[in-house]
Amino acid sequence: MKRTRTALLAARAAYTLAARGQEVLARKRDALLQEMLRSAQEVLAARQDLAALAAEAVTALTAAHGHEGPEGLRAAAAAARREVLVDVEVRNVWGVRVPAVRAAPVVRRPADRGYGLLGTSASVDDAAGAFERLVGFALEHTPREVRLRRLAAEIRRTSRKVNTLRYVLLPRLAREARTIAAALDEQEREDLFRLLLLGQQDEATSP
Repeated sequence: MKRTRTALLAARAAYTLAARGQEVLARKRDALLQEMLRSAQEVLAARQDLAALAAEAVTALTAAHGHEGPEGLRAAAAAARREVLVDVEVRNVWGVRVPAVRAAPVVRRPADRGYGLLGTSASVDDAAGAFERLVGFALEHTPREVRLRRLAAEIRRTSRKVNTLRYVLLPRLAREARTIAAALDEQEREDLFRLLLLGQQDEATSP
């Protein structure tokens, strides 16, 4: 470690820069925490709704199974099979990339499901509708889960950076600045002492 005025100025400048960085990261972490709390509330409410829809779908499927039997259900499912187109857009929240999902309407009219309405019971329509609502809500809810997890991961990373700056880098830079300043003060005192000695010697040798 060089103990010069330039080194002291550099150490103090590095400390100021690190302190500003720590402050910015701390504000980012606080904003992410607020965003995560809002997301957590949404996720908890959505999970309850999702569980209710899943229970409704299972109940409807059980009733359809009782009316149609496994073969009838498989035939209706094969006829109703289709692809669901999903468009995923990535958004940025305080540097965190989170997805936003847009999907075509999932719930269909009974006549659009492909199986013969006259050959199946109403319980099949009930089960199909229940599962379509479940799938539609799951597509809507999944980005909330991903958003919450990514926010939590970013908060952990940001907290580690804040702690590293606050408890490791800033104290080290402060110690370096104090050490250099103390060394310079000591050097100044030694230089002053030598000047005093030279002055006394000059006075003693002068005629």
